[in-house]
Amino acid sequence: ALVCVGGTTLRFELTTDATVVELSPHARFGELRGHSREMRRVFAILEKAARTDTTLLVTGETGTGKELVAQAIHDGSARAAQAYLTVDCGAIPETLIESELFGHVRGAFSGAVQDRKGVFEDADGGTIFLDEIGELPLAMQPKLLRALETRTIRRVGENRPRKIDVRVIAATHRTLVRSVNEGTFREDLYYRLAVIEVELPPLRARREDIPELTATFIERFTGRAEPAPPELLSTLMRRDWPGNVRELRNFVERSVSLGWPDASSMPAPRAVPSSGGDASNLVPVHLSLKEARLAWMAQFESVYCRALLEKTGGNVTRAADGYPRTLDVKLPRSSVVVLQARNTLAVEPAFSGGATGIERAWPNPVTGSLRIAFTLPSAGEADLAVYDTQGRRVATVSRGRLEAGPRELAWDARNAAGERVPAGLYLLRLRTAEGTSTRRIAVVR
Repeated sequence: ALVCVGGTTLRFELTTDATVVELSPHARFGELRGHSREMRRVFAILEKAARTDTTLLVTGETGTGKELVAQAIHDGSARAAQAYLTVDCGAIPETLIESELFGHVRGAFSGAVQDRKGVFEDADGGTIFLDEIGELPLAMQPKLLRALETRTIRRVGENRPRKIDVRVIAATHRTLVRSVNEGTFREDLYYRLAVIEVELPPLRARREDIPELTATFIERFTGRAEPAPPELLSTLMRRDWPGNVRELRNFVERSVSLGWPDASSMPAPRAVPSSGGDASNLVPVHLSLKEARLAWMAQFESVYCRALLEKTGGNVTRAADGYPRTLDVKLPRSSVVVLQARNTLAVEPAFSGGATGIERAWPNPVTGSLRIAFTLPSAGEADLAVYDTQGRRVATVSRGRLEAGPRELAWDARNAAGERVPAGLYLLRLRTAEGTSTRRIAVVR
């Protein structure tokens, strides 16, 4: 049932009775460790799931061990002797992910010089782990859904379906139900993946497992079963570990290499952001939820791009080549240029009098529109328009008399004829009697 409250639509669904699974008597499953109730509840589900071919969705914060779950499920299944392949859905460009999953035939696209199998064919008879499934492009989701439903795939550029026999395990740090409600993830694909859904608890929710995990990591890195200093263990159990088990593992590895730190000299435990406290210090609460999310995304992108370029002294090509890669996929140079332009890292001088002109422009990744913030030094006629890189006027954002002071406008990324402008780099130019202010922008589709 749908209930509308103002501009908000609430959806209510009847759910079936929860399945009750007894706690596992074991304190480990594959490489996972833990005697806490939270982990034994997880182990009970995994032990039953491993004996089936059912599709599994693993959720949890970063660093909780989702990939270890997938590997352990495969190792404990009847497919253990067959292939186990991992695909990071967030690390592959949107234009390549279909070929990566399903393969392609020669001539399917520029650079396809020979037939190539995708991971679904390479893993035939085995298991595929789709990591960060929440990052899968929306256009790719119905194709994955069809592959899961029909157990067939089609290579890019081919009409003939091919039978596949694979088990799919997916994982994400996102709340996919929320993504479904926001329209960024298909509901039917979510239900197809979450036949069995298991959520891994954060380390702060199972602190009693920290001594056992610490001892396990010490033995792994030193080859000897040595306990950590007792006073240090007490400090470790008080920390919140926002990076979860991965952060603890890195701490132990660093400590066995460089020496255990003095408990009194360790930094204060870091708390993860919660619903309490002064939330206005974390998010722009003066904006609506949607606008605040977009502003935060734009700010992160700007910080990331600046750090990437600072690391290479502003060299865009080196920034692209040095970008962390998975499956030998690197960030294209053009993507760095778009990031650079979209975050207005190259700006022409503002008005001659030194007053502020265009301050920033940030995109809406869902609609493709842009919000533009600027300040006029005085009231008067103003012309805010978009030009292509050849200097041709593409669209008028605003033209007429405006009052002095800060303003925000939106451009729907359409030209004067109402047509959507192609994705690419453009110039945003504000002309007044005081002078001209220009910023580079990027339209992203």
